[in-house]
Amino acid sequence: MISQNIILVGCGKMGSALFGGLLPNLESKSQALVISPSGKGSDFGVNLVNSPSQIPQDFKPEIILLAVKPQIIGNVLEEYKKYTDGNTLFISVAAGKTIKFFEDKLGKQTPIVRAMPNLPSLIKLGATTICANDIVTETQKSITTGLFESVGMAIWLDSESQMDAATGLAGSGPAYVFHFIECLIEAGIKEGLPQDTATELAISTVLGSAVMANNSDNTVIQLKEQVISPNGTTQAGIDALSKDGSLQKLIQNTVSAATRRSQELAE
Repeated sequence: MISQNIILVGCGKMGSALFGGLLPNLESKSQALVISPSGKGSDFGVNLVNSPSQIPQDFKPEIILLAVKPQIIGNVLEEYKKYTDGNTLFISVAAGKTIKFFEDKLGKQTPIVRAMPNLPSLIKLGATTICANDIVTETQKSITTGLFESVGMAIWLDSESQMDAATGLAGSGPAYVFHFIECLIEAGIKEGLPQDTATELAISTVLGSAVMANNSDNTVIQLKEQVISPNGTTQAGIDALSKDGSLQKLIQNTVSAATRRSQELAE
């Protein structure tokens, strides 16, 4: 259970998903406060205010979860500088905003965690990559891990330098998978399947394969080999996918492009 007081800043889809996963782990809902100018978040059953100026004087947050858009987070942080005495952990899920960005705004004495959850966090099947500055304690790391494991899996990176690659792979990855499903559906339709049938088959195939890969003791290479029969239909398809390394090159270029863009956004 989490005994620390926590403030959620921003109550969009991701902030709501994270806070919803966190709530059952709080000792009391009185520990939580939502700041939401739009009024979203009232269904959480915790105290809700419209602006930081309305935070009760006797409420001392030990965790501030920042779930606002990267474009406005710089201005938002100005309103929380009174909590930068080193006792409050700031956790950000703002894409492209580095630890240095937050240290410049809040001071190097402030514990800061940078995290990148992906879209399936909304259904508690997310993959979140995390890094922190040197001020963050082991207890704070443990709390952070628990927060993001409440909406899926959480992985601590060896260094922040890996965050752009993790964003290119996992942060953007769901879109690649959705696009692959889209292509499967279109290919099935072109080969004569009705749209509804092609859609159901494509989604079920990807879902079943992902679950099998996650639960199996075999590697994905070994699982792939289990499907392939020499000179069979799967072999023909794999040969087409792998001709001149085409699929491997495409995926590498895709992740590289997203990684480079993540680096550019952080500059």
